[in-house]
Amino acid sequence: MAMVHCRGCGEMIHESATTCPKCGAPQGAVGSRSSSDEPLPDGIKGFSWGALLFNWLWGVCNGTWISLLALIPYVGFIMAIVLGFKGREWAWRNKKWESVEHFQRVQRLWSIWAVSICLGSIAIGILAAVAIPAYQAYTERASRAAAAERAVPAPVERAPAPVARTVPPPPPVATAPEPVAPAPVPVAVAPEPPAAAPTPAVQERAPTPVAFVPPAPPPVADTLVAEGRACADTIACVKVMLRAAVPRRPEVLSAAAASLSGLNTSEPGDRKSSRALNTQGLSKYAEKDYVGAANLFANAAGINPRDAEIQSNLGLALLRAGQPDKAVASLMTSLQIDPQRSSAWAPMAEALSQLNLSDAAYASLLLTYEYSGNRQKTLEFFRARGASEDAPGAMRDLYAKALQTVEAGY
Repeated sequence: MAMVHCRGCGEMIHESATTCPKCGAPQGAVGSRSSSDEPLPDGIKGFSWGALLFNWLWGVCNGTWISLLALIPYVGFIMAIVLGFKGREWAWRNKKWESVEHFQRVQRLWSIWAVSICLGSIAIGILAAVAIPAYQAYTERASRAAAAERAVPAPVERAPAPVARTVPPPPPVATAPEPVAPAPVPVAVAPEPPAAAPTPAVQERAPTPVAFVPPAPPPVADTLVAEGRACADTIACVKVMLRAAVPRRPEVLSAAAASLSGLNTSEPGDRKSSRALNTQGLSKYAEKDYVGAANLFANAAGINPRDAEIQSNLGLALLRAGQPDKAVASLMTSLQIDPQRSSAWAPMAEALSQLNLSDAAYASLLLTYEYSGNRQKTLEFFRARGASEDAPGAMRDLYAKALQTVEAGY
């Protein structure tokens, strides 16, 4: 279980809470199947490209068996459209989800794959439509050229041969007293070959400097992308991701996140026992016993070190207990397991701010928005925390700055 934002005030609360202990705003239940008479949480409704384009396959993976009607001829087309508009609601009610963010992340991946495959198929079709006629035209031209080459030698067959036979008539003419005629022949022909010799020599030297032109400009390498791909420890990868947040560099974030997630080699432990301790820690946190909550979360993380949620809960409890340096270490461990965990980047920002790393804290807030499953709710959280008296003044300024950046088109 994890901490989520209150729908009313934006405070971090336990995800299973039905109402906010601070403002009393009602919350939606998450992590179980939703009955048809329960209201849908914010962000569930919407159009699903994954349900439209993958229809029955999407339905089987999301517990929506009515999608199998898409296999019926004629009816399938209509059912695919219905799934596009209603699929997200049905999937939410038919399958268990860890949280709204988890649901949003899974459905976003379905839509990305569906649109990518569809666009790829269209691109391949267009390429084939252009390339196949071009290839056919090329083969026709090549066959015509080959036929022309075979036909050329026939008419030119040894044309100079008859001219060679016309040479013998001059001997009878040689009997005339005019021997001067042969003299100019060697004089006119002999100088010509040397005159042609300099021309190819100049043409051979001309391309020499051109051959050295292409290697002259060295390739420009993106050092930040290279750092993201090569980072070999958690701190280095997190630093690259923070640098890639301002200005936003999606390709760097992707490379660094892939390197970061590959660093965690710990074995999963006893999930049931760790989750029981996690639940006790959440109760302590709700009672504002942050030290007690941190101890319970630490024990849970020791039992199952591969649980990103428990690690982020530990970081949040340590932050509230006034230990920002230890909070940063635990939150980095959570990000090592799941680099796109928005609920870890948010407390990371407050911990970095308490350590007087305001630029890094501001970048961490932008990454909270970058990986949020419900960006509108994240904006509301920024707005609420920026106006809350509970947050330190420096942190309120950072929330306001991040909100302004995102609303300006981040």
